[in-house]
Amino acid sequence: MKKDIIGIFGGTFNPPHLTHTALAKEFVKQIKPKKLLIFPCFMPPHKAMANGSATPEDRLEMARLAFGGIEEAEVSDFELKREESSYTYLTVEHLKTLYKDEELCLLMGYDNLFIFEKWRRFEYLLQNCRLVVADRGEGNDSKLNAQVERLEKLYSAKITVLKTEKNAVSSSKIREALENGNEKDIPIDRKVLEYIKNRGLYGTGKEYDLEAVSAALSHQSPKRRTHTEGTKEASLAIAENHFPHLSKTRVATAALLHDLTKELSFEEQLDLCSHYGIPLDDLEKRTGKLLHAKTGAYRARELFDVDDGIFNAIMYHTTGKADMSPLEKILFLADFIEPNRKDELCVSIRNAYQDFLAENKDTALDRTLLLATEKSVNALTEESKEVHPHTIEARNFYLRSNADEGISCGSRREETC
Repeated sequence: MKKDIIGIFGGTFNPPHLTHTALAKEFVKQIKPKKLLIFPCFMPPHKAMANGSATPEDRLEMARLAFGGIEEAEVSDFELKREESSYTYLTVEHLKTLYKDEELCLLMGYDNLFIFEKWRRFEYLLQNCRLVVADRGEGNDSKLNAQVERLEKLYSAKITVLKTEKNAVSSSKIREALENGNEKDIPIDRKVLEYIKNRGLYGTGKEYDLEAVSAALSHQSPKRRTHTEGTKEASLAIAENHFPHLSKTRVATAALLHDLTKELSFEEQLDLCSHYGIPLDDLEKRTGKLLHAKTGAYRARELFDVDDGIFNAIMYHTTGKADMSPLEKILFLADFIEPNRKDELCVSIRNAYQDFLAENKDTALDRTLLLATEKSVNALTEESKEVHPHTIEARNFYLRSNADEGISCGSRREETC
């Protein structure tokens, strides 16, 4: 007699999105389980939860909303209540006591099958579960087929490949989009999105008082305040050119606070680093000009409880970094090209950006980021100064990304870098 099937689908669900629900629906359609149990985990064993993540309670409620339309789905708080790393074998041990006569089927994504042997007590899982792995919706997959055959041969594993539509979605990209105010076409159930906004999760729904922010800058010298206001105006212009969906208040707040601690002495900067417990690399310990980005980010969080997007934009506005978020890109570039900066490097980057805009607005920002990081590296090297690794990584990242698009960082005024 064929056994009833109990499906197991675990994850952080931070947040749950339409690919999660589509996968669950395909599992129900193809595998026909008696029940599909959804387990939001307390803490994934293989990585830390991202900064700004929703609480376990919020992730549980979002999962209930996301999977509520699937009759066979049942969201469980078992892993959340344990309040420790969520190892799947412990969940299976628990389920074996509840479902003695049913077949347990563990639903997992494509990539997990290739690291499955690194899971805690994976052989126990293979002995007690059938694996149901989602393909990538690309038809016959020789790599996937080979891994299935290998595991079946080595461990007598029972594995079923779940046919799915090609629809890759990243929770981290969804969090970034929400944080940056971009809700258009976001692949999340309407009820989940409403919950996120009502709870103010992932930086949504947060308002900043620009008058209070400006008042906190009363200590700045006239020269620094002029630069700060120029950076704000440049940031708003860049945002309008490339990310019009971003909250203007968030953009202005990041710009106004970016040099919050700039005029403190090196000793005062070090004292703040000690106060906030800010880790410093060897270069930062020797170079006072880099510290204000870190201390400013922490002071902004203390004074105004800024969200992670603003915090990181301030943190990296001096060095840049690889694969910057929209707000990080905006502030990094605005700090260079605000109209009050008259040095040759900043003027050349400002002019190049205008040329790039005239040539192709869609590619102008990344071309300018490549130019700015390249010129920064060259200028520091010519002066026999150390270059922060983040700046080199940023240069290399935008060199690759521009090359992938067949784009040069040269303009009418600039030689190709």
